[in-house]
Amino acid sequence: MATSTSQTSFYQQLIDKQELTNKLYLSWMSPNIETLTKRLKSIEHDAYSEVLKAYSSMADLYRVPDYFDSSAFTRQDTKDGVVREKDPNSSREEDDAISSNENTSISDINVANQQFRQYLDSQTKDFIRTLTWTDFEDGMENDVTRQVGKYMGQNRYVTYCWLHKIFNDNRSKPNITSGILRTLAMVVNKNDADIMLTLVTSGIASQHSEDQEAAIMVVEKWRTKECLEALLNTTFGSDWVKEYAMQVVEELKEELAV
Repeated sequence: MATSTSQTSFYQQLIDKQELTNKLYLSWMSPNIETLTKRLKSIEHDAYSEVLKAYSSMADLYRVPDYFDSSAFTRQDTKDGVVREKDPNSSREEDDAISSNENTSISDINVANQQFRQYLDSQTKDFIRTLTWTDFEDGMENDVTRQVGKYMGQNRYVTYCWLHKIFNDNRSKPNITSGILRTLAMVVNKNDADIMLTLVTSGIASQHSEDQEAAIMVVEKWRTKECLEALLNTTFGSDWVKEYAMQVVEELKEELAV
């Protein structure tokens, strides 16, 4: 099914608004609705319409709880460059027009995301085959890292969902899960650490040394407090992996002043 020009346009806008989408993702991961609403309202007004578009597609991808909906926003208007609250006396026609535009945008974004996810799913078998036959060398690109990097350039968050599913579907196969973790160490930067942290902590807690080693490689790149805490609360399956982990722990303790 071909993607229309309008779909491509809105899809590209979402890609160009990575920082904004990141804020939104972190907001709905908040443990309570009060903090959630406060964070949402902190998003810049000039990006408000983009938030509405991103909200729907991300809600679908991450299965956000039912209580999270667009009522968390207080809609605002601008006039002469001044941001002011939405006039409660505005006409029904104006509200209907705004709602129609927002719904159209949401629909376009959802279609684009669904199409890209369907495409990624169609590539899963070949991707896994390539992954299991690839030799990962520290700091060196390979066919897998280039392929994932290409997908991330098209839609980072849909790609992350896809990687999560492959990892979760193959937890008992370290030749696959360790390969995914090694790929993360190459292509995912610290800014997205919170989104992919569950894969890394799963790797650290794995009973397979291959997974633990690969997860520590990601920790070495991200160097966050959360990663350090995961290392400190893990029993390692082999002496050499434990030695590797403790070296990283000492580095991060000094670096993070823990």
